[in-house]
Amino acid sequence: MNKFAAIVFPDERSAYEGLHALRQLHAEGTLTVYGTHVVKRDASGLLHTLKQNDQGPIGLGVGALVGGLLGLFGGPVGAALGAAVGGAAGGMHDELHNIVSDEFLERLEQNLSAGRFAVITEISEDWVAPLDARMAELGGTVVREEREPFAEGCWRSG
Repeated sequence: MNKFAAIVFPDERSAYEGLHALRQLHAEGTLTVYGTHVVKRDASGLLHTLKQNDQGPIGLGVGALVGGLLGLFGGPVGAALGAAVGGAAGGMHDELHNIVSDEFLERLEQNLSAGRFAVITEISEDWVAPLDARMAELGGTVVREEREPFAEGCWRSG
């Protein structure tokens, strides 16, 4: 079953170690990764994409999710709009609700506080223990949301 997962880390180094571990789990066949984004929430609460790897149409889901999160958390466009951010964030929230639940967004916002980093990915996994255990070793917290399955594909490291 396909899921969105946001793995939140306390620092950038841990986030990139988490990305590497995610690639290893994919290579081992423990799970399938369709796309990834590494993001940072800065001190003012804005979200920034540091690295992305989408696999064509298969990775579009995670790209849409991250794009919505950038708007919801007042990304660069939101910051430039100043007072209009409130309305833009409301619209983004509505769009994101078509992709993920309010519960997922609330859990993500609670975990991804200012100064923290996350690997946001779309995965297929048969059980959650391998990812949870590996990310916990690196100081990561996994937040998941199931989504509608679509065409099988695979992610290749770039």
